Amino acid sequence: MNRRKSRYYLKKPARLIILSLFFLALGFFLGRTGSSSLAEASLEIQFYTGELPGYFLSDQEQTLYMLPSEDFPESTKLPAYTMVNCYDRVLCQGEVWLYVDTPVFDIPAPNAKGWVKESQGIPYTEEMRPLLVFPLYLKEEAEYPDPHSGPLLIEERKEDQVYLTGAGGWANWIAIDDLRYPDLQD
Repeated sequence: MNRRKSRYYLKKPARLIILSLFFLALGFFLGRTGSSSLAEASLEIQFYTGELPGYFLSDQEQTLYMLPSEDFPESTKLPAYTMVNCYDRVLCQGEVWLYVDTPVFDIPAPNAKGWVKESQGIPYTEEMRPLLVFPLYLKEEAEYPDPHSGPLLIEERKEDQVYLTGAGGWANWIAIDDLRYPDLQD
């Protein structure tokens, strides 16, 4: 049995319960605040039972939503070519949505979880690796006076170097050849 599939099926009842409680609490909250536009929004959600995409990128800035619809509040924005992990997939109002998160860049971390349309993403492939801006890592054999082990973000590119920033205010120009990209999934 595929390990990824078994993990997905074992967590489905728990996800349904948590999602149901979340919708109940959201409805209660919206009803108490008198926000009619969100309280009256109807969601028809169908859960997918297929294989989830391993990694997901986008060639444009993405908005993550708190629920799988553009009618609900935004969770956060992700820069173009940011890789995300996919945890769930639903069909909502005719659109396929993915529940995703990104690696934590710095503490305190902003909310990096939310729903995004699957149609706005592209798979993480060998061809896409050079375009990735987050998360990146330094190769272990790279020799720099102040190495950094956490996820790094590309802020600027020049010829064969990139300007990277990391947690705690770390920043440095690094040779592109010294970057380690996340592994591709099979």
